[in-house]
Amino acid sequence: MFCRLFVLGGISVALSTTSFSASKFILHGWDLSDTPPDVVAANIDKFSGMPVDGITLHVPPTTQKDGTVIHYRSIMQDPPWLYESLERYEPSLKKIAAHPAIKESFLNCLWLYNHGNRLDWRDDAQWRRFAGNMRMFARLAKRCGQKGLFIDAEDYSKERQFYRLPHEPAYDECARLARQRGREVFAAVFEEFPDAVVLSFWFFSGCRSALGMDDPVAAVRDAGHLWPHFVNGILDAMPMSATLVDGDECAYKYDSRIAFNDGAIKQVMRSIPLVAPGNRDKFRARMRVGFGQYIDMYVNAKKPGSSWYFGPEGGSRLEHFRRNLSDAAHTAEYVWIYGEKFSWVEWKDDASVKIRRRYSRKHTWESALPGLSDVLAELRDPKGAALAKAKRLRSEGSENLYPANVCKKWTWFDKKKSGGSFTAVTGRDSSLSTVEATGVESGAWHVPMDSVREGDAYVIDLWIRGECGGYAEIIWRTGNAPFNWKLGRHAIPVSE
Repeated sequence: MFCRLFVLGGISVALSTTSFSASKFILHGWDLSDTPPDVVAANIDKFSGMPVDGITLHVPPTTQKDGTVIHYRSIMQDPPWLYESLERYEPSLKKIAAHPAIKESFLNCLWLYNHGNRLDWRDDAQWRRFAGNMRMFARLAKRCGQKGLFIDAEDYSKERQFYRLPHEPAYDECARLARQRGREVFAAVFEEFPDAVVLSFWFFSGCRSALGMDDPVAAVRDAGHLWPHFVNGILDAMPMSATLVDGDECAYKYDSRIAFNDGAIKQVMRSIPLVAPGNRDKFRARMRVGFGQYIDMYVNAKKPGSSWYFGPEGGSRLEHFRRNLSDAAHTAEYVWIYGEKFSWVEWKDDASVKIRRRYSRKHTWESALPGLSDVLAELRDPKGAALAKAKRLRSEGSENLYPANVCKKWTWFDKKKSGGSFTAVTGRDSSLSTVEATGVESGAWHVPMDSVREGDAYVIDLWIRGECGGYAEIIWRTGNAPFNWKLGRHAIPVSE
């Protein structure tokens, strides 16, 4: 048997020892919220090569044939949506869905944006209309190949839709009605889109204060909170082919691995008492962890008393974002990244775009945070990003990709004293970055490294020729201390 190990230059990737994440990154923001589908479609090639999985899309203000106007920000209060009014958006949305760089896009809607339009829990007609509008919304997303729906149920209008008000029936009756309405609305959604991924700003994470209490059920009841009952109605209606993602918007301000882990625990464990017993198996099987990231916090000016600011870390505010995004991706299946001040791409606009002048359409987030795309790429696909970087460096004439902090002296041992040999040889980049083992039944190489930083990652290539059973492992230790098995052992099957 012949085995060769090659260590490729270290790159700074903010990962834990086990975090080669499969998280999906979804872009959201004011620029996308202001841009109708036809303009997104005209600019879609600008997303080529962006290390993200999807974007959010929306239905702009639309005049129907009866003269009524519908809009993604007022779907809960709008007159009945007519699907013929939405058909005009199908070609653009289908073009976006067909683009290879945008496979996980979501159609976005806001429920509680307008003032004075709180729905009466007892009014069947109001809820039937809302369910019908959500049906049309889901039909459009399904027909056009979107991954699912992105729900913003934040109470911008301060109407307290999901709380019992003093003039309403007793709490138990309101709770029953809220669950019924959730079931009715989402029965319509899932009839149209049975395999939808529904990503919401919150599901049970919207009851965050209650989830920290000894008795979450009592805390919800005492607060008059009806949202968890509405979510149970969603679960009642949801088929096992659909998926819910709790987007946990509060994660904007999480600033440690512990905070993100705690957020995930609240979403999937502490929330169990709020899930109706008949829905718990479905909840465990089909609810996914998600987190929001508010990228403006890494460019905002520091203001006294403001909590919307994250300062430099590791030399820059981008590094601070890298760490928090890495910690979010370590746990979540979806991370949605929301931005207000700048744009995700430099849009080529037309007269149809009505712009909120509080942000720039011509200055991108990449220009505001240089290196952002590299961070997204490294966290979304660490191995692929490292290999691409090495290929680029070689194409630019870099000869030595051997990590600068690796000592030049390799050490090794033949565990079973099989009579094989180890040899350090010149590698592909003209440095002693390669070691070979021939005829070694069981052994190990030791790669001494200085100044290893938390967050650094290294790419290791392994070639094997001849018969070989089992696998190779990567483990490590600090100084002369014993190897730290508790940190995890990375197996490399020979078949790979």
